[in-house]
Amino acid sequence: DMMIPGYVPEGYEFSTLEIISNDILVEYTYRFFDDNEKLEVRQVMNSDTTVYYEYDRKVESGSITLMIKEDSEKCGFYTIKNGTVFINGNCSDAEMMKMAKKMIGS
Repeated sequence: DMMIPGYVPEGYEFSTLEIISNDILVEYTYRFFDDNEKLEVRQVMNSDTTVYYEYDRKVESGSITLMIKEDSEKCGFYTIKNGTVFINGNCSDAEMMKMAKKMIGS
C-alpha cells in the first residue's frame, strides 16, 4: 500500500524514508530537502483514528480534495482508500496538488 511520491518541486532532493508499523497503523514518511527547506510526505494507513484538523481552504482537482492549513508550517492533506496523505512544506497549492495527483497516479 506504500505510495511513492512521483513528483516533488524542483530543487528538492530525497533524504530519508521512515516506516512505522504497529497494531494500530502503518505510516510512511518521505523527507526531501532544498538547502534548509524541508518537504515531508506522510502516508498514514489502516488508522480508524485519523483526525481531520481545521483547514483554511480546499483545492479540488479531479478526484482529489486537498485541504490546506497554514499556520507555523503549511500542511496539505487528502484522504485515500484506508488512509490519509499529508504534505508538509513551503510550496504552492498547485505544487501540492501536483504531488497528490502523481501519488495516486493521475
